[in-house]
Amino acid sequence: LGPEKTSFFQALGITTKISRGTIEILSDVQLIKNGDKVGASEATLLNMLNISPFSYGLIIQQVYDNGSIYSPEVLDITEEALHVR
Repeated sequence: LGPEKTSFFQALGITTKISRGTIEILSDVQLIKNGDKVGASEATLLNMLNISPFSYGLIIQQVYDNGSIYSPEVLDITEEALHVR
């Protein structure tokens, strides 16, 4: 990023310096934490840095155990059911 973008970093309390015409972040920064809502300034900065939110998951189609195949519903166990066992 060019030096004209330093205001975004300053607004978020991130220490920077200009080095060879680009912005250099001086220390590691945890901009947001898991579960926190992302504010407008944070979102703008992350977008400028080409950092995008993502999520991933797994869809189980079948369960294989000792030669038997089960539907994924066998994994739908509540905490209460585990405590009873």
